[in-house]
Amino acid sequence: MPTSTETVDMQSQMAYIELLYTQIQNDNARLIEERDSLRKDLEAARSELMLAMSAIANEEAARSNMGQVFEAQHAQCQNLVAQVATTQKKLRASRDRNKILWRQSRRMNSKLTEEVSKHRRSEMSELQDKNAIWVLENQVNDLVAQNGQMSKELQDTKEKGNPSF
Repeated sequence: MPTSTETVDMQSQMAYIELLYTQIQNDNARLIEERDSLRKDLEAARSELMLAMSAIANEEAARSNMGQVFEAQHAQCQNLVAQVATTQKKLRASRDRNKILWRQSRRMNSKLTEEVSKHRRSEMSELQDKNAIWVLENQVNDLVAQNGQMSKELQDTKEKGNPSF
């Protein structure tokens, strides 16, 4: 049966674990939002890339100096490709952070489940101990009542004059 200090310690540990779990959930939600934002950025960069490539095709037909057009459009495409690559790196990094947080969340869930099980087992043990004490108290009360009855019978027998007592 845990003492009140152990119960307070267990409760503070449970509160701390719940706080960590909430922080992990908040971090997970923030990272998911960040991932979604990065995906939108990637799609926007892809759209820009497609527009740039379309513009390259249109400008090539309109300009007479193909070399200058090519160089300008090539530089623009390289910039867009670099933006796409940067966004993909950010997305991978976000995915990696999500995996780490997911693993931490699973471990924390396991720890929480284990702590709750321990707490429940402790409560069950305490209830079983109380039940056993109650049963013993009832048995003692029954024996005291039987002893009183036997004492009364013995006294009655002595009063009736039975010489063997």
